[in-house]
Amino acid sequence: MFRVPGRSVARLSAWTAAIGVTGAIGFAGTARADGVSGTLEGFGADQTTLVSVKGPDPRMNRTLPMGYMNLRLDGGEVIKVYCVDLLHDVTDRYQESSWEGTWLADKDVPAVDKAKLKWILGNSFPTKTLQQLKDASGIAGLDAGEAGGATQAAIWHFSDGAEIDNAKEKNEDVKKLYDYLIRTAKPDDGSEPKISLTITPERLTGSRADKPGIGPFTVTTSATGKAISAAPTGTSGTRLVDKDGATVTGRLGDGDRVWIAPPEGTEAGEATLEVSGKASVEAGRVFKGLKPGQLVIAVGQRDIKVEDSARAGWTAKQTPPTPGGTTGDTAIPPTPPTPAKGPELAETGGSGVDTPAVLAGGAVLVGLGAVLTHRAVRRRATKTPAS
Repeated sequence: MFRVPGRSVARLSAWTAAIGVTGAIGFAGTARADGVSGTLEGFGADQTTLVSVKGPDPRMNRTLPMGYMNLRLDGGEVIKVYCVDLLHDVTDRYQESSWEGTWLADKDVPAVDKAKLKWILGNSFPTKTLQQLKDASGIAGLDAGEAGGATQAAIWHFSDGAEIDNAKEKNEDVKKLYDYLIRTAKPDDGSEPKISLTITPERLTGSRADKPGIGPFTVTTSATGKAISAAPTGTSGTRLVDKDGATVTGRLGDGDRVWIAPPEGTEAGEATLEVSGKASVEAGRVFKGLKPGQLVIAVGQRDIKVEDSARAGWTAKQTPPTPGGTTGDTAIPPTPPTPAKGPELAETGGSGVDTPAVLAGGAVLVGLGAVLTHRAVRRRATKTPAS
């Protein structure tokens, strides 16, 4: 099954344009790095089977080693990943990231392609054992290297529009499994997997008098149930509270919101909200290189240790409220005095006032007033008193 070349080239162009501004794939313009990070260690065991592919871009016509790779997270766990950007080489350091800014967020990419790619990640090697894959595909002689190579080629089919080059590829088991995966992949779920753990925003600043406290801070995690511990550190007596001001003592879950309540009697202060626990890196979660390099995507699901933090600062002085939270990254400056109200003007995108017109109008009014006054004086001077 061949991808329509025009659509694939358009996707490639959109992705190239997205990274061309900075010349790098990664975090240009991003204030913080969320989720977990790690070092790419290279191919897994027996994962260097040579496979020939071709695609709508001539640079895709290559024979290269394929298979899953090991990404060792900074916490020590190892997750397995495949590549999803054929025209770039891999790099060493990777950071968990969202689909935003990648082809996976491109509205022109059919949702069915993303869903089928995710299905392959969850239903091929190594998520499924070699024996399970043999039984499902009917390929009795399949080995681990062939399974990894065919899986990578099938992923590139949906991510880059590449195909196995049947004229060059001589490994029949690779071709059979590739065809099986492309034919069998189901468009069950094309949604983006959740990040392992993050708490947002990174920092808020407010007043000690803000109720229920400085916040809200929102937990986003792939962990199920209430699996995330949270505690404030810093200024003694600081509490973690809910929207009603009650102290939070239990664990948090995805979507939970909390506030930092400064201790009574403090003037200015700061606290750090630390969250940690166990979550998972789910199939389809993307990792971007910290240097220019190919995107990699998680296969299967792996439970990992996670942690993140946010900061809250406060002053003794009341700060003006802002919709949805107490403040932004810095204290809000005092509101300037409100000028005397004049006639309300419709918002039209400009300043709403034409200065020359106002001056001309004022001159007309002054002139008209002088004429009327002169007429009134003349009328009173010439009027005959009643006898």
